[in-house]
Amino acid sequence: WYQRRVHGDLILMNYAIFLAMLIGVAFCTNGVTVRSLIKDFSCFKQNHYVYAIIRAYLNNGQIDPNVKATLTAALQQKLLYANVYMNPCTQCKMKPEYQVDQVVEHLKGLHYDVIWLSVDLNDKWSENKTYNCEYIKSMVAEIERMKQGAGISSDAPTWEKIMGTDCIIPGDSVGVWWIKHDKEQSLDHFKPFGGFTYPNIKEFDGPTKMCKEDVSLNFCNCQLKEYSTFDLLLDQQPED
Repeated sequence: WYQRRVHGDLILMNYAIFLAMLIGVAFCTNGVTVRSLIKDFSCFKQNHYVYAIIRAYLNNGQIDPNVKATLTAALQQKLLYANVYMNPCTQCKMKPEYQVDQVVEHLKGLHYDVIWLSVDLNDKWSENKTYNCEYIKSMVAEIERMKQGAGISSDAPTWEKIMGTDCIIPGDSVGVWWIKHDKEQSLDHFKPFGGFTYPNIKEFDGPTKMCKEDVSLNFCNCQLKEYSTFDLLLDQQPED
């Protein structure tokens, strides 16, 4: 899903998702959040963690030095999908659009479709919630201008503290990566924020050890494609 690079077992995986949608059965998958260098994803795949969301940008305004090598390794393993996320830096002396452009330029030639924007209390945000809201909207707009899928990673309490209750992300093409470390592989009990009514992915645990690597664990229900960015995921036509 959201993959134009479709070969071998990836075709079978996407076909299984398609069949699950036709018969109304949820197709649930697990994946990992990656914040360090990982050179081999075969162990994760063997343990049925079939997608990776890899940190691409640090909250000090710098590219993560490991993102290119880690994304390459994930693509070589032919995971269901491999995408990236950013920790925006509103206090850095650079425009929000430029931060997105840095990531796109750095990863030129590598396949990914979604750039997730992390809205987290550990990052460097302004005390002005209206400023933060406009900042993140500018980043979303730039991601879409660069022909990538955009997504927000957060939860309702964090969003309200940083962005305020009135900050709404416009349109219906932005995905939601819900952060709730309750160890439950379920999308139930989601509290809406930012205009979002349902998540696409949930980070349910972490950091933790898996395959001797430090990762966080994610869950998604691929049947729920009617929400946000993932309307597009199964509708993409494969390209060679």
